[in-house]
Amino acid sequence: MREWEPELLDNLIHTVRSGQCIVFCGCGISRPCGFPSLNKLLCELAKPALSHSAFDEKSKGFIKALIDDKPKNNNLITYMDQIKQHCPGEFLLEFRKMFPINVDHEFSEVHNIILQIGFCGVLTTNYDMCFESAARSSSSSLRVCGQLEEFTGTKECPKIYHLHGTCNQPDGCIITPTQFYNLYTQDFQGRLDQLLSDYTVLYVGSALSEYELFRIMSRRSSIYIDKNRFPDARDHFALVPLFSDTPESLDRERLFNQYKIRVQFYEVDAMKDDDTYGDKPEHHELLQLLRELKSKLGPEVLTKIQTDPPTKVL
Repeated sequence: MREWEPELLDNLIHTVRSGQCIVFCGCGISRPCGFPSLNKLLCELAKPALSHSAFDEKSKGFIKALIDDKPKNNNLITYMDQIKQHCPGEFLLEFRKMFPINVDHEFSEVHNIILQIGFCGVLTTNYDMCFESAARSSSSSLRVCGQLEEFTGTKECPKIYHLHGTCNQPDGCIITPTQFYNLYTQDFQGRLDQLLSDYTVLYVGSALSEYELFRIMSRRSSIYIDKNRFPDARDHFALVPLFSDTPESLDRERLFNQYKIRVQFYEVDAMKDDDTYGDKPEHHELLQLLRELKSKLGPEVLTKIQTDPPTKVL
């Protein structure tokens, strides 16, 4: 069992207590609830192309090879525009199989404890509604934002914003390269940059290699690491799953030097039905780290859920 780096934990506690800390969650925290990794999602969305006449045999061969090559199959994202265009019904059907709509999604203790710690809000690239289900279950305060500019939460009334949409509005979910391009306009990225300068961020549930998260981090790196322009630029934190192929010391140094992210690694217990690192990996060490953080912060604030009217993600 890994323990917190003492200095990192002390700095994080101070930041959370100051009311200036938000959480940025990747798909990792929802995988124990049965939701797919990015690789798994792309594989399932790509399968309709294998039997569709719009794709020639050469393209089908490439797509099948990427589906079979699990470590590299996030390259399937390059085919998503074509697949969604030629197989819209099958594309939506496969998405809804993995992300059921209008139901309370299963949530884990990780979702629950994040809401209890006292963060000002949750930014997430996840399509699932696990945090909303956890909030309803515990009567925690959580306001759902329809637009990024509404994301100005407090410890007493935290907010959540799904950067790439939610499964309850599947047509608006950001999945294809064109959708990413249309979302990450200069204006949107500017608002996101400002958010990352206004708050300290704790990244949770991502190996920091997801396409969209790396894009955000890279932009921040090029802007905010210039201490001459931004002398008050914040250091951020990350709880990162440590897999067998992760060069720990190299990653720790790189993430701090390039992105000013202080890393606390934890190990993942992969379950059976392997999908690169397990179809439903358990995060026991992550949970233990979050429990310790919560215990050192003191009692949580519990109020009723508040939800803004939903706004369709463009």
